Amino acid sequence: MKMLFNGTLAVAGCEQETTNFVWWAGNALLLNLSSELPGAHVAHAGIIIFGVGATNIFEAAHFLPKKPMYEQGLILLPHLLNILSDKVRIIA
Repeated sequence: MKMLFNGTLAVAGCEQETTNFVWWAGNALLLNLSSELPGAHVAHAGIIIFGVGATNIFEAAHFLPKKPMYEQGLILLPHLLNILSDKVRIIA
């Protein structure tokens, strides 16, 4: 792989001459993989959404209405309800 540098680029005082490192050298390794990066990002987002959904289902299945949420160790369900309470009026 050939890295080009014209010597005129300076990023926040970090010239190639003083640091001996081209600022985009790490990203240049990904040039030949550009068609695979969107797929990797979509897969990563899918894994995150699956984990959040599974955790919410687990918390909903173990939720006891008579105990406060903080005593049950719930993490995601209170935040989800906080977001929904701004949008919908919840009648208790």
